[in-house]
Amino acid sequence: MIIIIKLKLKMFQIWAVINILIIPTITFADVINYTAAIIEYHADSLNYSWSVDERVMWRAKDHIRILDSITEELEIILFPEKSLYYQENVSLSSTVIPKISEKICNSSETSVKEYLKLFSCAAIRKNTSIAINVIEQDNCTLNGTCESPIYYNTVVIFDNNGYLSGRYRKWNLFGEYQLSKPKEMDITTIKTKHNVTFGIFNCFDIIFNQPSLNLTRDLKVKNILFPNHWISELPYLTALQAQQMYAHENNITLLVSGKNSPMSGGSGSGIYIGEKGPVETILIGGKGGTKLLVKTVPNLETEDNFDLNITEDEDIDALAIKLDDFFLLRDLSMDDHTSIPLKENQSNIVEQVCNGDNVKICCNFNITMVVNETAKLMNYYRYHMAAFNGIRSFSGIRNASIEACGLVACLNESLSSCALRFPNYTEVSWPITFKSIVVEANFTLDQSRIQYPNSLLSSLKPILPQYTSWEKHESKESIIRRHSLNKNESRLLSFGIFGRDFNRDDLQDNHSSRSEMLSGSLLVILCLYLVSTLSINYR
Repeated sequence: MIIIIKLKLKMFQIWAVINILIIPTITFADVINYTAAIIEYHADSLNYSWSVDERVMWRAKDHIRILDSITEELEIILFPEKSLYYQENVSLSSTVIPKISEKICNSSETSVKEYLKLFSCAAIRKNTSIAINVIEQDNCTLNGTCESPIYYNTVVIFDNNGYLSGRYRKWNLFGEYQLSKPKEMDITTIKTKHNVTFGIFNCFDIIFNQPSLNLTRDLKVKNILFPNHWISELPYLTALQAQQMYAHENNITLLVSGKNSPMSGGSGSGIYIGEKGPVETILIGGKGGTKLLVKTVPNLETEDNFDLNITEDEDIDALAIKLDDFFLLRDLSMDDHTSIPLKENQSNIVEQVCNGDNVKICCNFNITMVVNETAKLMNYYRYHMAAFNGIRSFSGIRNASIEACGLVACLNESLSSCALRFPNYTEVSWPITFKSIVVEANFTLDQSRIQYPNSLLSSLKPILPQYTSWEKHESKESIIRRHSLNKNESRLLSFGIFGRDFNRDDLQDNHSSRSEMLSGSLLVILCLYLVSTLSINYR
């Protein structure tokens, strides 16, 4: 087993060297910027009296209607995860995927569903690459005999001539119990009509190193496609928060399309340009909706010195009020954090908070603030300076190691009230204004670890990078990461550093048989959603 693993690692290293050293000498991107389209999608008018085929075809035509409404010349359009087949029977909504470099527009091949052929034709008509998420049916005819079909969560990409240019099978599944993890991980890149290279991964993949960091660290891919159906979680992993921190630390362009639903609230979509921040983001409340975003962005493959107009966020309070019904999970490991409550009678606070058993993290906080005592008339957030280094569960589906430092908003002085949100935004006051925040920690320097700058406002958007600084200081065996807030801010839900130690992750997910329709963990999520819709008084 060890020999096999070493051989596979060696083969990947050779493959990576070929991609890094040889391929770039053959073809370069032809453009210094490109125009991309993403959508936050919800099927508003779907008729559930229709058959599965009719519903999936209706969604496909709705996707193409959106594409046809775009007048700009596109390099690529990205559609969300699950937007075609959400809550549909897997076997009835699945399709066989054609071979790479095959064109299926107007094909008579009956094993390929008609809705997939529509996207091949649309790519030709609109002269653009299209990335769409489907359920792939694999009958194992090429890989051996199978007792029954195997189904994958798969992103397929058609180029501007209608040919299948890429396929990615999701590696890190999240409660998708009728679907299978592929035997081998896909590390998928595609080139568009102007030779812009894109890598692809899907939703829960962003939490893990494979394949996301294989693309950014090993292959140096600068443009990433990220379809998702995200379920936001306080205090570190709401949708836009997770997206911005990944794009910032890896200095890549991240294109995100989201499928929103009542359980996910609104999964969140956007276009992020590395350390510059979001060009624009989309966040829709739990009632759903569809919104299209078309933007021209610099191609980081060819352009590393550019000016980008990052627009200011809209009024934070106005957006936050719309999100009272936004479904949010709570990171249950919050109760295992070590924390110190923020003393509101001090204007400058310097504290160190440590957590961990075998592996320890010590978080250093330096905070300057002012408190308006007369503004404490309604509900207002207290804050804890918190640290955590340990293993946490993602809804019972996967265990992973977290190294986190955070100033976290709480409903009262108790740690158990942290990482929760008051239900009625109009009844919240903000007496605490942070003039500056510095969060710093020393991490082990290791390619199997990564740290991200993490922040969140009451609007469920992160702070724009232009108002923060994210620094690192490396020595032989350690790396100091420092995240600083450089402007006055009062609408704060969290600020700090979110780190991952992949060495301690549980390599096996708790993925049971495909016949299991709904796991206990997903039932917990559903119950949490139902509870969140009740009128709860946190005073």
